[in-house]
Amino acid sequence: MYRIRKKNNWVFGLSLLLFACNGKANEAAWEEHVNTLDFTSVEQVKTTSFALSEIMEIEEWLLSDTLLFCKNSSGNPYYYVINVNDFSVTGAFGHRGHGQNEWIGPRLLRKDDGGFCVLDNGRRAVYEVEKSDTVYSIHKLRDLSLQLPLNNVKSIAYPICAYCTNTPNALVWNVGNIETLSVLDSISFVDQNNEGKAIRYEFSYDVNQGNAVLAGLYIDRFMVARLDESNRLSHKLIFVGNGEEDMEHKAYYTDVVCGDFIYLLSQREIDLSGMSGTSQIEVYDYSGKPVKLIKLDIMAVRMLYDKHNGRFVFLSPSDNDLHVLDYAFE
Repeated sequence: MYRIRKKNNWVFGLSLLLFACNGKANEAAWEEHVNTLDFTSVEQVKTTSFALSEIMEIEEWLLSDTLLFCKNSSGNPYYYVINVNDFSVTGAFGHRGHGQNEWIGPRLLRKDDGGFCVLDNGRRAVYEVEKSDTVYSIHKLRDLSLQLPLNNVKSIAYPICAYCTNTPNALVWNVGNIETLSVLDSISFVDQNNEGKAIRYEFSYDVNQGNAVLAGLYIDRFMVARLDESNRLSHKLIFVGNGEEDMEHKAYYTDVVCGDFIYLLSQREIDLSGMSGTSQIEVYDYSGKPVKLIKLDIMAVRMLYDKHNGRFVFLSPSDNDLHVLDYAFE
């Protein structure tokens, strides 16, 4: 997961290159707009916390109906299963190791039939996870010929997924078939000076109901696109704010939720050097128009939306709790 953390102070003279997976320029250019931050309303809210003593640190999470799968940093076990109705732990599965059905760098994915699979970057294979009552069984489905680890993997319509690949000089967001590793479309953020500074373009993202939103961590910018029936990007918009780049003190967006509106978890009021301040949710429509600013009472680095209970759930770097905000989508 994205953590708010201190970074080296770099001076950047990089340019941004966007291109499709075949290396040719996208047919439709990205349309750039200014983000005015002129929200029509501002709301101050209060969250409620729930302690999770079993989990050392949540690295990633996945919500499926009323079950929240939390990846534990220790890897023993890798995943705890939490009932979001009462935040009780109802199960656990997966262990770190090189033995049969053990993992090194797992990414949990939801399948369209309601099941789950794990893509393990370390073992370079896909495993199926089957649930019977509170017991989870694991078996290997197939090996994968991975050239780079696949990070921040999210299902679109399994086996079609979005995922990121990283090298020092390029961050690439891909839409493709996770079983065949074929890429349908992609966006690349490239350090054309080859100085290993592509981390400048680090981003969070979400995909939902054909909408894809990528939001910059260190650049005050978010990108909105549609995925067509062939899962290719169209109607591509960029919204640029007026923030300065300062990786030592400033971060912008650490998470995204795509609902009826775009919800961006904003760190504009956080000072990274002192780890002080509170986070906000910037709400936009899909044309990029600012709608509402929700001011939280905590510092939060990740969020998800629990539709079943009508609330946001947050992770904070300040504790090991889940923080909840009752909130009905507009």
